[in-house]
Amino acid sequence: MTNAEINEIEILRKRGIGYTKIAVITGQAVNAVKSYITRHPVELEDVCLYCGKPLNHTDHKRQKTFCSSVCKNKWWYAHPHMMTKQTLNEYVCPVCGKKFKDYGKRVYCSVGCYAEARRKNNG
Repeated sequence: MTNAEINEIEILRKRGIGYTKIAVITGQAVNAVKSYITRHPVELEDVCLYCGKPLNHTDHKRQKTFCSSVCKNKWWYAHPHMMTKQTLNEYVCPVCGKKFKDYGKRVYCSVGCYAEARRKNNG
């Protein structure tokens, strides 16, 4: 393991993340992560997931994960596989028959088709 990987393992462990998730994030074997952590125990504390700086939490607010938006953006850029992505679904507009893709559950391809459908149903 390189020093950067060891540093990342220590930061993630301080955040309270388990062996398996640390192994997935760092790309190491689970047993390698587990043996390193058991040989080098660290105290759990709230630190930035990217740089390892201590976090200051405000009472009655959501717990912070990153110390700044810069760290947040750098961490997500380095870990795109951790994002939960929605899938695009393909739909057919009932007014014009045009195929379109959307993440949600739209029925019509455009505002014009929606208005046309309302005119037909109300008129």
